[in-house]
Amino acid sequence: MEKYIKSACIISGVLLLLSLASLPIGFYMFLRIVVFISAILCVYAEYRNVGGDFSYWMLVFGIIAIIFNPLLKVYFGSKAIWVPIDIISATVFFVYSIANNYAHN
Repeated sequence: MEKYIKSACIISGVLLLLSLASLPIGFYMFLRIVVFISAILCVYAEYRNVGGDFSYWMLVFGIIAIIFNPLLKVYFGSKAIWVPIDIISATVFFVYSIANNYAHN
């Protein structure tokens, strides 16, 4: 399962960085779905890794899942607000994919 989590994190990180460009609205809807699912997968994986205890990774990915929820959308207005959110979220996904890789090797 770890390789699927790593792949989901890398794909989400790349898509979040691509979202910094000016793209059609359909891409951003797709982005919400992919990032939401990836964040939920990371919460589940981390829950299993820590044996049901609390982990800050679970909290961070839970917040990302709420922000990118495709059903109950969070609107921040302008793209200028979304840019740092996208960069921080991409960084979190990339760092987790690396940290998760070292933790299981």
